[in-house]
Amino acid sequence: MKKVLFVTSRREDVRELFYRTRSSWTVEGLSDPNDAPAILKNSEIDFVFFDIALTGASALDLLPLVVAAAGARPVFILSREGAFCFHKETCSLGAAGYFLMPYSAPVLIDSVERIFSAQCRPDSSPCAAALSPDRESAAEPRPLGYAAAEAADCVELELLGSSRPMAEARSLIRRYARLREPVLITGETGTGKDVASRLIHRLSALPGPFVPINVSCLPVTLAESALFGTERGCYTDARDCVGLVAYANNGTLFLDEIGDLDPSLQPKLLRVIEDGTVTRLGSTKATASEFRLVCATNRSLDSRVEEGFFRRDLLYRIDVLRIALPSLRDRPEDIPSLAASFLPRYGKKLSEGALDKLFHHTWPGNVRELYHCLSRAALASEAVFIQPDSIPF
Repeated sequence: MKKVLFVTSRREDVRELFYRTRSSWTVEGLSDPNDAPAILKNSEIDFVFFDIALTGASALDLLPLVVAAAGARPVFILSREGAFCFHKETCSLGAAGYFLMPYSAPVLIDSVERIFSAQCRPDSSPCAAALSPDRESAAEPRPLGYAAAEAADCVELELLGSSRPMAEARSLIRRYARLREPVLITGETGTGKDVASRLIHRLSALPGPFVPINVSCLPVTLAESALFGTERGCYTDARDCVGLVAYANNGTLFLDEIGDLDPSLQPKLLRVIEDGTVTRLGSTKATASEFRLVCATNRSLDSRVEEGFFRRDLLYRIDVLRIALPSLRDRPEDIPSLAASFLPRYGKKLSEGALDKLFHHTWPGNVRELYHCLSRAALASEAVFIQPDSIPF
């Protein structure tokens, strides 16, 4: 029986998950994550699991020490954070796999056993265990760094649904990815705008990075320096800093919630788009930055223009190629396939009554709300078939 070192999480569901693996693994819990390197040197541990959300330590700070102490033994990350930056960083620090929660105990055990049977080790291809085959068939938006994403059908894997609106959206993504003109992605919250933007970048084959920015989260006082960079001495304690726009050179700049961009920054962004150069705060020197611009919004930009919050000339610059992602209530025929792709990770299925209940919901949160709803229902249901009373609305 394999022995796993589980660095204790502050989340009850993660602790419960590892309690349920005790029929297959010998689990050694560790309350202080800082003791992990010493334990690995003096124990016959086969592999390690710990959470991004550790108690008393940063997983990213601890990971290099644990990997060094583990030697050839795999070190796996558990997380609910689907952002590619976490996935990429943990892989670069030596993690053998990145498991995106939630997981059921049988699926987690099966995934790890397959890794061992394939003799996957931290010095093999980066994060080969990041997504198990069960994950690759799942419909939830996932970190975008796994090998299957290089296949031509990655759009089908990321944006599921056989409805006509989804088929049209996927067709536009494939077509526009080959072009260099700006793309505007519209759609309600939870429809997959971030996923669509990453697909456009992935299919474009641009050599530079994908740089996502949610402009609604940028404080007005810091937004200009974050976007365009700073020159040393332009204000107190200012240092030379390359802004995110310049960092996106030869890649894709994704501006999410573009309708919330502060009006004071819109003229400077317009200038960057028009002449392909960026000027740091406090500098008079313009630097070239060639990037593919993708923007997204859940608002009507025409209404924002009429209200005086958005420049019409900027709208004309960003609204060249448009992709409209449909709401889930406009494509209810896709609910069965979305659910069927998501639930196997829990070993659950929908009863007819449960599926009928899903059909009659309006889904204001769209696909994101559906996945969260199915997660709660699967965890609440004792039986394999989820019944209507387990669906929380």
